[in-house]
Amino acid sequence: MRTTPSRARLPPSEVVEAPPPSEDGVHLTVRVIVLTAAAVALVSWLFVAAVHIDDRYLVNQVSGAWMGLARYVNEGILYPPLFDGERYGGTRHMPGQFALYAVVAKAMGGNYLLAGKVLSYTIGLALIALLVVILRRDLKIPIWLVAALVAAVVTTPVGQLATISIRGHALPVILQLVALRIVAHRVDRRAAIAAGLLCALAVMTKTTAVWGAVAALVWLWGRRRASAAAFAAAGTTAFLVAVAVIEFASRGRFSENLLGLSGAAFDEGVAALVLGAPKKLLALSETGAGATSILIPVATAYVVICAMQRQWSVYAMAFVATVPVTLLIMADVGVGHSHLLDLHVMSAVAVGALWSERFAGRVDARVPATIVALAVAWGLAGNYAVSLLDTTRNAWNVASGRSDNPYTISGLERRIRAEGAILFEDPSIPVSLGELPVVLDPFMLLRIGRDDPAAIAALERRLDARAFDLVVLFHRPGVPLKGNEPTWRDIHFGARVVDAIARNYEHDDVIDGYEILTPRER
Repeated sequence: MRTTPSRARLPPSEVVEAPPPSEDGVHLTVRVIVLTAAAVALVSWLFVAAVHIDDRYLVNQVSGAWMGLARYVNEGILYPPLFDGERYGGTRHMPGQFALYAVVAKAMGGNYLLAGKVLSYTIGLALIALLVVILRRDLKIPIWLVAALVAAVVTTPVGQLATISIRGHALPVILQLVALRIVAHRVDRRAAIAAGLLCALAVMTKTTAVWGAVAALVWLWGRRRASAAAFAAAGTTAFLVAVAVIEFASRGRFSENLLGLSGAAFDEGVAALVLGAPKKLLALSETGAGATSILIPVATAYVVICAMQRQWSVYAMAFVATVPVTLLIMADVGVGHSHLLDLHVMSAVAVGALWSERFAGRVDARVPATIVALAVAWGLAGNYAVSLLDTTRNAWNVASGRSDNPYTISGLERRIRAEGAILFEDPSIPVSLGELPVVLDPFMLLRIGRDDPAAIAALERRLDARAFDLVVLFHRPGVPLKGNEPTWRDIHFGARVVDAIARNYEHDDVIDGYEILTPRER
């Protein structure tokens, strides 16, 4: 009779229990923690975006400048004059996105608030999709980490400003990332030309969108110099042709704005760049990009490894290129959180590249991989507690009808509709009401006055004559309406205009976060 041999049994002391399923050496528990943190953050971000798609959440005077530029385009004016005798223009924005914005707004019946949100949401979703493709398809990192890195970018205050406000920072990042992805896969002449055209288009949407071109050029130069030359020629030619066309179409106002105002806010010169910019970068990152700030040291470690081993990826080069560009931007007195997007997007991509090259499939990398994963989860949790928890709760209360929406200006609209001429600090309000603002950008008004004091004198005369029925300012408790106050002296309107407002207008009311001033009695 045939018998089946029994399996040999190991002594109890030699029995080895199978470890829990793991991926890249990271314990299942850690993966669940990271994925949960990412899912909660992303779902909250989507919910907040959906609730606030047609209101003024994250909309302010910066958004208003974009709205005003788009409305001017639909009025047949590409770049308004700095001063036309009645209204004040002034911008440093390149035309790519606000021209696209104008098309969307016209298609949506002139609703510039909703159109701006829809365009930003669309661009934000495109950025997410591109990051998923790069991180998952190209770098092949695990999906739970992909979700965490994407959440770390878009759910911070920096990411929210870029994706669900009305701003112009996400589109140039997308264009540069697509260009980098092209040359990462192919270095032939056709790919180089396509990447060069995309980089030129990126600069036409934002003047400082140059880190992608730098990284792509260095990458191509080290692999195929003929392709590097084709990249540079295509990008430079496309940029020069675009500039010439826009200069002609704007009747010279493009250069008047860009050349006259691009450096106008670098008030402290070299000192601000060398001393103030790093400090400002760290401060803004701490308050506006908690989750991705944790990734910057990890991305820096990746760059150090690449340098030591002389094995650079195009994404490591791009991360390095974003640092000096971001520092240069930080020297500008007018920049805020939204200008950190480039650096923080590339931090996430660099961490993904590090994982792909150094951690994937390596059991000996279990400890550093776990540390990185937990750091991302910690950053997401901290960011959620600081910037998303209350926002999500408030959005839920609005959606469920438990509270009124604090991001509407229905009360203010009722007050101002019966009035005549109004001077607004926030240009988004008149644009939303179907009008062109007297001042397109209060930050730029101060800079216009430095080169053209007569233009500011004209506004002073109108204020002294009390030609405006109302002056509407942001309500700033504790900030006096005095020209020597830093908020006014260095940021908005300037001392002369603010002093003219103070001597001719007085406080009347505060509605929806705005202070209403009416003419003083003579």
